[in-house]
Amino acid sequence: MNFIEDYNITHSNRHQYANYLKFRDFVEASFRKFKDGGSSYIAILGFSREILAQIDDNRSKLPLFRVFYDSSLESLILKFVGPEHEIAKHELSFEFMENAQLAGITRFDLFTIGCGRKDSADTTRAKEPDEAFTRIPED
Repeated sequence: MNFIEDYNITHSNRHQYANYLKFRDFVEASFRKFKDGGSSYIAILGFSREILAQIDDNRSKLPLFRVFYDSSLESLILKFVGPEHEIAKHELSFEFMENAQLAGITRFDLFTIGCGRKDSADTTRAKEPDEAFTRIPED
């Protein structure tokens, strides 16, 4: 399964990783296109976990995005997020919590753990959800 093709990421929205500065320039240029109505998805090829750690260290200097990483393909998909996306995320989270309460699950049983990266069971893939929830452990 080639997840880059599954996301229909065109060749013009793909970048072969060479170094951080070229990566940053590509991400910033792609984000400007996204803000003008362009694709919210880009792919970075030739990307190792070590490079991902370096990018994580510099995330605050880059446009806001979510990560989907496949180590077996050494590929990374970035999904840009803007205000509309964040509003929708919060609305869905509120809806989820309201429905949980209707099912008898209170805010003391469940809490949000944000959008931290989650590794797949086979550890070849990692994805950042928009929001995640977990049960509060019982004492």
